[in-house]
Amino acid sequence: LILHKIDFFEFTYGQGHDVDVIIGDNAFNAIERVLSFSTPHNINSWRVNALQQDSLGYMIFFKPGVLHQHYHNIDLYRQFQFFNINTSSAISLSELDASVLVNLMATMLEEFKTGLSRSIKNILSAYLTIILEKANRLYSKPNAHIIFKNRAEEIAFQFERLLKEKANYRLHLSDYASMLNISTNYLSESV
Repeated sequence: LILHKIDFFEFTYGQGHDVDVIIGDNAFNAIERVLSFSTPHNINSWRVNALQQDSLGYMIFFKPGVLHQHYHNIDLYRQFQFFNINTSSAISLSELDASVLVNLMATMLEEFKTGLSRSIKNILSAYLTIILEKANRLYSKPNAHIIFKNRAEEIAFQFERLLKEKANYRLHLSDYASMLNISTNYLSESV
């Protein structure tokens, strides 16, 4: 069992791994073409049950500053919905979608192996941006959707969305409760 808390964004692809994964509150088995996402301050764990002989996997760890567009953490959450707390931390990919991502990640790895000159850093940043945008499109497909276990999780998600939209405003909890049409106490209990 590998347990770790991260202070960066994590993007993982695996196939042929029989691995039980927990990312925050989300648990899943990553055996067949699984793309998973994690954010700073999440606690993740992996239990490797078995590896197939032809297993394949890539992990990309990054902070927002490495991207061409200089995102702050809040901007990454806005742009890429799979990094939000109340979304599914993993999606299963079709063979074609997996092939596209694997090719991009393999190329990115080859570039990384050549060194870290300024031009290579720019190339890696560009590949990471492409991978994130492709993942965003895949995550938006009808079979990849936000999963709420109960009403409190849905409220927490809506509250998180409002916080991001109103990041530069100084609002009170009662203001957010009013926007969500619920009581301040209910919002507080849900979050």
